[in-house]
Amino acid sequence: MENSKRELVTLTQLSKEMNTTKVTISRWIKEKRFPAYNVVINNRVKYWTREVLNQFFDRGMENTK
Repeated sequence: MENSKRELVTLTQLSKEMNTTKVTISRWIKEKRFPAYNVVINNRVKYWTREVLNQFFDRGMENTK
């Protein structure tokens, strides 16, 4: 089993990695400029899988400027 594919990333973790604020990322999600969470646990706790984020960054963030 490949662990990297199932690695879950929280909003806090992602904001630190991207050196931006959680509010900014949330706004990008609302504006459809960033992938929405793809793992939701108990309807409350939200994550991305590392795989989804890697695919997004591989394509480039040209539309977040």
